[in-house]
Amino acid sequence: MLRLGNTIRLTSREIERFTEITGFVPVNVKTPEDLKQYVKECKKHYWGVSDDTKFLHYLIDREHQSALALKTVAKSWSPLGGRELAEALAGAGVKALSS
Repeated sequence: MLRLGNTIRLTSREIERFTEITGFVPVNVKTPEDLKQYVKECKKHYWGVSDDTKFLHYLIDREHQSALALKTVAKSWSPLGGRELAEALAGAGVKALSS
């Protein structure tokens, strides 16, 4: 997932995984709240108490948590140098990892 402030964009791989798990394409998911609502609607569609339903809810929850997980940012991905990158990340609320 790509994130800038409160705006998100799911990667094509994440869209593919959500679609395969749920049967629904996550369209118009632009904020973490949109993603949460998408997950809620999918789980509401697949309601029940069977083991299969519980497992499906588990897979949806796991994919949701995976999408929201903070990814490590490699220095080589940024046009900024080490100090500038650290300052930019700190400004975005991300703690830089020490080398």
